[in-house]
Amino acid sequence: MDSALQFLGVLAAATVGGVLLRLTGLQGGLALGAMLGAAVYTLVRGGEAIAVPPLAQDAALIVLGAVIGAGVTRTVLTD
Repeated sequence: MDSALQFLGVLAAATVGGVLLRLTGLQGGLALGAMLGAAVYTLVRGGEAIAVPPLAQDAALIVLGAVIGAGVTRTVLTD
């Protein structure tokens, strides 16, 4: 299977997993569900790692860093 299609498949599985766990109200369900969805998809496809384009990895890390950084307050730093 083409690597772009594999990436789209793992992205779709991660989205479904994230949404499902978020609907349960579980703390961190969106992130945990996305990881589980991606892992299940990868294992069902044979267990070989699926290539994630470097640009997608970089974009995800930038967004993640921005979200975490936006939560830093003086109280967080002084406690």
